[in-house]
Amino acid sequence: MKLQYRKYLLVTILLFNITGCFLFDDSSKPSDPIEEKVAPIALFSLSQSSGLVSLSVSFIDQSTSGTSPITTWAWDFGDGGTSQDQNPQHIFETVGTYDVSLTVTTNDGQDTSVQTNAVTVNSRVTEIKLIITGTDGRKLEGVAASSDIFTINNQQYNTENQLVLTVSENESSGVIHLSKPGYVDRILYMEGVLGSVTERVTLLERGQPIIFDANIGGNFTARDGANLQIFPGTLIHQDGTLVTGNVELYINPVDISDRVKKEAFPGSFFGIPENSQVGDAPEDIASYGAVEMSLFQNSEKLQLRENTSTLLEIPIYVTKHLNGDDIAINDVIPLWVLNEGTGIWEQQGTGKVINNSVSPTGKSLLVTTAHFSWFNTDIRVVEAEDKNNDAPACELIMTVLGAEHGNFYTRGLRIQTDDQPIYAVKEQFRYVGQQLSDFIPSKNDYEIFISGTHTSSIGEEIAVSDSKIVRCAANDPTLNVTFDLKETPLRLIDFYAENFPVLELVNGSYQINKNSILVIPYFEGADTGTITSELLDTPIFLASDQSLDIDYFAEDPNPSTVGISIAKNEVSIEETLAVQYVSEQAPQIILAYAYHQGDSTVFTWKAIGADFMEIFSTTNSQIIKIDDSVGQVIVTGYQGYEGDISLIFSNQYGESTMNVRVGQNCIPDSDFNPCP
Repeated sequence: MKLQYRKYLLVTILLFNITGCFLFDDSSKPSDPIEEKVAPIALFSLSQSSGLVSLSVSFIDQSTSGTSPITTWAWDFGDGGTSQDQNPQHIFETVGTYDVSLTVTTNDGQDTSVQTNAVTVNSRVTEIKLIITGTDGRKLEGVAASSDIFTINNQQYNTENQLVLTVSENESSGVIHLSKPGYVDRILYMEGVLGSVTERVTLLERGQPIIFDANIGGNFTARDGANLQIFPGTLIHQDGTLVTGNVELYINPVDISDRVKKEAFPGSFFGIPENSQVGDAPEDIASYGAVEMSLFQNSEKLQLRENTSTLLEIPIYVTKHLNGDDIAINDVIPLWVLNEGTGIWEQQGTGKVINNSVSPTGKSLLVTTAHFSWFNTDIRVVEAEDKNNDAPACELIMTVLGAEHGNFYTRGLRIQTDDQPIYAVKEQFRYVGQQLSDFIPSKNDYEIFISGTHTSSIGEEIAVSDSKIVRCAANDPTLNVTFDLKETPLRLIDFYAENFPVLELVNGSYQINKNSILVIPYFEGADTGTITSELLDTPIFLASDQSLDIDYFAEDPNPSTVGISIAKNEVSIEETLAVQYVSEQAPQIILAYAYHQGDSTVFTWKAIGADFMEIFSTTNSQIIKIDDSVGQVIVTGYQGYEGDISLIFSNQYGESTMNVRVGQNCIPDSDFNPCP
């Protein structure tokens, strides 16, 4: 029995030990601790918090892991970019301010750290250099630039008389407005501003206004035969009230065939056809000529009354269509109106080619319009090519050699064929090793160029470029072209030296006492060219596109010469032009117009160098003769006259004639006030 008890007792003791109740004192023995799980704490720092586009930021993980090691890192950079690296590097390519977060995870939990406004990315700042001239090729000062799209941080003229704009980079397309008192605003279209670029632009002189009575209207012809007919009582103020009294009319055509004047072409070479749907991309268009027509009263811009229209003529400056056909009377060409906010043209019907004795080609486009703006007679590039019944366009694949990764370049495309509508587009791009692609219409020669600047080992900027002439053929829908960007070679593009007689009023009549030679060189690969002439005491150094006036007197050698020399790396190019002294010059007509006023006809004109002005009817009967180069005369007895009247300006050297139209108060082929 004792043995059994002990056994029982032993069992009992073991049982108590298992349940944790000890019969013996064991308090001196420590118990095993229970470990508490600790989650991680996310924390990070960054190498920089602000900078320009393409900002590279390094992120450093400073998190603590807790009771177990960190197994994952999840970064969100706020611009759509993410990373799973512990210490990533990220490039921010878009302007903005971004929140950055880091989430770290362990077996015992996770934590997220968010830094608001952690990274601010600012626009890069670049330069647009503008070479601004008048239509005579002479550089202009005092031009101001503004834009609703591009941020212009600063604008000032440099030592080369270029207007330099400091602009924040912007990939959006838009316009820069260039303004100078006495000139038509130039609407410069830019397909984004990504890197430094130089643009040549021309401003049109606004010239003498045509003043007429809004209650009477009239038919007005200006330079190159640009014509506008205003019907009585059709003009309104901006508040919609009817305009009465005298108004000022400005008509300013753009000669797209002239090397300098074509740079006054406003806006882009993109247009929205009238049958386009909302969201359709603009199409390429090519211009036959453009004209700005605007009316003012006390500096307020006027428009036409609702449900009225007017008749205008746009001079045509080329002789062939884009497909090579001759321009003929009654040909139909689209009319476009400029959206001055976007720089894109919008189609507004079509016009018909008519004879115009004052136009340089003898032709103009007759159209109707319901408001005043910039007008453009253009053909859609693809539409013109479709008429050939061939493939309308080819895909152009461009490979660029010698480009620096990440650098900005300019790519341009322009029609090379003379006597055809002009078309020229260009854009900037960042090279990241990609091939470039585009589409070009068939049948014409196109010059494609790529240009930019590289930095030499000593920090100098070096101009690099390459260009190709390509033609799209119907049987070759894909063109592969390789551009090799190298330092721009020395090249004399053009050397312009034109002599102008200077008419001065002496003892009541105009005479020529001297000439003025306008010199403009165009070259690449050299900083300056050296201008020499026996008419100069010392050589003159000119940059490309810079102009120089040289006085030329009758007692100087005749003919005289003007030469240019450009040099680079022991290579030189020279050219010399002969200039003949001009001793006779007929008057130059700026504008002339006529309109009926009650029982009288009002004639207004402006000419340079005219001693006399005579007015003749179409029957060659003289109406009046007056000795005034700029003036106005009211003639009675011709209130019922309709047709052309000749204004003949003369001096001792010859005559100049302009025909003006009066009395045709109707619009041919129109539902509004049609001609009988």
